Amino acid sequence: MTLNTINVKKEMINDIEMDWFGSSNDFLSTTGVGPCVAFAVLLASGQNIFIEHRSDLFLPIDKMDINNVGLCLNNVGEHIRLTSLGSTIT
Repeated sequence: MTLNTINVKKEMINDIEMDWFGSSNDFLSTTGVGPCVAFAVLLASGQNIFIEHRSDLFLPIDKMDINNVGLCLNNVGEHIRLTSLGSTIT
């Protein structure tokens, strides 16, 4: 996971860069989503958040079918498992 830190209203917020993912029980964001794909998942009744930010190459529109979308969501689920041990999706 790579994080940049941005300062908003005097509070530090971890920024998930493109092609990375992360989980935190603190402030978390991603910038520059534009044509990209971003997933935000609340975990543990909102006590934790997971964000994944992928370029549009991760799920190209011309290859979007049920199998590729399923593979994409399976990958997101695996990344949640790796970064948020013991959390439940709420």
